[in-house]
Amino acid sequence: MISPMEELDLDKLPRRMPYSVPEGTFDAIEKAVLASIAREREASAAPPDAVPVRRMRARHILPWVGGAVAMVAVVLWAIISFAPLRESPSPAPPSPEDISLAFEKLSPSDQAFILSVYEDEAYTTN
Repeated sequence: MISPMEELDLDKLPRRMPYSVPEGTFDAIEKAVLASIAREREASAAPPDAVPVRRMRARHILPWVGGAVAMVAVVLWAIISFAPLRESPSPAPPSPEDISLAFEKLSPSDQAFILSVYEDEAYTTN
């Protein structure tokens, strides 16, 4: 059996352009490219001393600014890392007098409930 690719002869296929281009388009593109190249050559032919002052200042100042930012970052890191942490003092545990005073302020039903809960508690210490 003959495959379809073997039967296809590219030389026998009709040749036609699928797209049309206006007359002189490629000439205009060529002129534009050559003009652009000429402008770039003229710009590169300028003397190297003609660097704008703003760009020169940035080249000299930028390393110093970067160094200052790095130093500030290191100082902030050191302050945060090595500064002692301030902890709030923990409250003192309630004394037995404080507990009895709080118990007396409860209503009689609440006092009875608390006593019943603690009587049923298996792990209370006496």
